[in-house]
Amino acid sequence: YVFEKNAGISYARNKGVEIASGNIVSFTDDDCLLDEEFLNNLNKAFVTYGDNISFAGGKIFPCWEGGHAPDWLDQFFWGPLALLDYGDEYITFDIATYRHLFGANFSFKKDILTDLGGFDVSKTVSQDIAICRRILKAGRIGLYVPDVIIHHRIPEKRLKPQYFYDWFYKRGRFYEHVLES
Repeated sequence: YVFEKNAGISYARNKGVEIASGNIVSFTDDDCLLDEEFLNNLNKAFVTYGDNISFAGGKIFPCWEGGHAPDWLDQFFWGPLALLDYGDEYITFDIATYRHLFGANFSFKKDILTDLGGFDVSKTVSQDIAICRRILKAGRIGLYVPDVIIHHRIPEKRLKPQYFYDWFYKRGRFYEHVLES
């Protein structure tokens, strides 16, 4: 356990990168559970792809608190719930691909994060998308690994209209700034 005096996920992630002793730094959220083979599959991907990739991540499946997903919930609403499934094939992506990984399931080569100055502490939302875009803009490659799986607990309160309204509003504000830069 390490204390970070500055509040915010970007400060916490940057502190984790700073103190990490390994070459790969992985991130997930406190409401997620790693699949039994998560670390083995992630290691295999980084060993197999070596210098060709700078970051990797995979599927994020839901664990519905209260039973199951509502009937109206389709993949359009997966982003606000940090759910991800690009299929069962490995996918490399660059800046032109416009695919990203979510912070609940992504891992980086430590030196890439250090070289690029880490996570942007001025961002209060979408830090995961922002760091992926910065790495891709630097000419690096990301990798979707279908067997690197996280199970994300989804509380019933996140299935209310106001949650989605707020999320899409914040995401719109984020992309407004992305398109300006």
